[in-house]
Amino acid sequence: MTAEKIIEIAMEEVGYKEKKSASCLYDKTANAGSGNFTKYWSSMRPDYQGNAWCQCFVDWVFKTAMGDSEARKFLGQFDGWTFYTPSAVGFGKIAGLWHSGVKDICPGAVIYFYGYVKSEKKSRVHHVGIVYKVDSKKVYTIEGNAGDGVAFREYFLTDPSLYGYILPEYEKDDEEAAVGWHKDKIGWWYRYKRGHGAGTFYQMETKEINGVCYSFDREGYLITDVKKIGIDAKSGGIYVR
Repeated sequence: MTAEKIIEIAMEEVGYKEKKSASCLYDKTANAGSGNFTKYWSSMRPDYQGNAWCQCFVDWVFKTAMGDSEARKFLGQFDGWTFYTPSAVGFGKIAGLWHSGVKDICPGAVIYFYGYVKSEKKSRVHHVGIVYKVDSKKVYTIEGNAGDGVAFREYFLTDPSLYGYILPEYEKDDEEAAVGWHKDKIGWWYRYKRGHGAGTFYQMETKEINGVCYSFDREGYLITDVKKIGIDAKSGGIYVR
């Protein structure tokens, strides 16, 4: 299982609204309310309807992606599902999947938050989300039980509530099939559409990528020899001689 697949499933759920009752559980927005009734509880533990469901959402995403036993293995929950965030962190530590803080956090990580729980009058691990993006300043998540639904959230990496994360042992994605720049022994080339074969990378054309124009030869390789590149005075564009 790849991190990309987990993120894809989680993203499809963004916009789901929890329900005020057990009605319309599988409709994304109908019967919206703050009752903590969700399709995730219906699938994972029906008798828990009405309880906080952030961990349940994460568990559901992994179970949907790979089935029950493999999903629990990925999260370190070998003895059965847990829906309590402190327990999930504990199992992750036992399984050797736990990382404190946010150092080296990456997409696919299951991130946990620490803070004061008013109803219990104490601070503890209390929330969880799935990381879909990280940059130099922020971590971006998909979370269940966020504003009475599934939603995107973002946090500065310096946010003190970021407690740590579980990083499952994902399979490496097929890097050559990914969109972006690639390099082999011949040269650089750019895949604009995920996949393999013709129609996924630029050939015999000039394209603007991130504000810069690049020209590619008939094999799809970036032309770096300036003698082969000219400027069209009329259009101002770059062309291949």
